[in-house]
Amino acid sequence: MARIAVRDGITHMIATPHCLDGVHDCRAVDILKCSAQFSLELVNAGIPLRVYPGAEIRLVPEILDLLAQKQLLTLGGLGKSLLIELPEQFVEEWIWNTLCQLLSSGLHIIIAHPERNMVLEQNPTFVKNLIRMGVEFQLTASSLPGRFESFMKQSFVLDLLTSKSVSYIASDAHDATQRKPLLHKGYKRIASILGSSFAEEMAASSFDLIGK
Repeated sequence: MARIAVRDGITHMIATPHCLDGVHDCRAVDILKCSAQFSLELVNAGIPLRVYPGAEIRLVPEILDLLAQKQLLTLGGLGKSLLIELPEQFVEEWIWNTLCQLLSSGLHIIIAHPERNMVLEQNPTFVKNLIRMGVEFQLTASSLPGRFESFMKQSFVLDLLTSKSVSYIASDAHDATQRKPLLHKGYKRIASILGSSFAEEMAASSFDLIGK
């Protein structure tokens, strides 16, 4: 996967394993340990890729307590940005209140793959209110060429892009065959819709998440 990423032009990557999604329960200490070990493997293999620790954290009622206990990891381990996955179904008021508390604590909140969330797709007003609140969105690069077209309307993805509601794109890489670590085509698609300058600014802003 690392070699595939490098061939695609990726130089820096935040690894964001699933957390609190009902299947995976990766905690900060384990992610930091694995990230350090993997970084060493990359150096030994001569692969020019910098990998930083992170997590894609499902928004659950206990998230505030777990953050206070330092069991959950921010992006890059810098204590600033939190990548959040929303439940497939949710009560808007609870999501709003919880995100407000996270923002009030000084965290920068990024919502992962909004294009897959039916509640967000069907409620553009709620999406706009989240953006006004200070929440940002991260789109999956493969949703741009149409990977999720079978179950998510491409119009929602285009609406997010043309309204400039998307701050980041991610590879959502899971393996070296079906869900590869690829971004180049995604940025090309964004450039074709919003212009190359916007795509370049979006790419550059990603480095802020790791303090570069």
